[in-house]
Amino acid sequence: MLQTFLIQNYPLDNDDNNTINYKDITWINCDINPLCDVTVKAVLLDHTNYYLFAPLVEIVDNILKISETKWITPNSISFFHIFVAVLSAKCVSSNSLAYRRIGVLLFEFRTWLDDLDGHVARVRKHIKGERSEIGTAGYYIDGICDAVGCTALIIGIFIFLKK
Repeated sequence: MLQTFLIQNYPLDNDDNNTINYKDITWINCDINPLCDVTVKAVLLDHTNYYLFAPLVEIVDNILKISETKWITPNSISFFHIFVAVLSAKCVSSNSLAYRRIGVLLFEFRTWLDDLDGHVARVRKHIKGERSEIGTAGYYIDGICDAVGCTALIIGIFIFLKK
């Protein structure tokens, strides 16, 4: 029975009849279960994003219906998480330990927002699982916003270390 749960046995795109369909044997709802729609991108994600942030994004979206709110777009979420990352960098560069801790929490919130923008984009395009729409404007905007946010954090850390 343990062989059943190996990730190598999961079907990609649910079209392989020789593998077991995880949706048939799970007791956790597939809306929040990261193991239902396994993709190559999902396997390459870090554990915090895949097992914690992705299900939390799904739960929050089910409660607040963010993906159904037309004026909140994935790109606007991406631009907002740049602001959160800059605020995080400002806190991380502080001499105060309390502010640095707040900066770390803010950056984790930025990471959650990064998962949220991808989730909203996939829900609106009716895509199941972790997949990227390579070549679209949203793909590039998300990547640029991620790079700017991470660069802001690195600059904040360097400013702190220079003091």
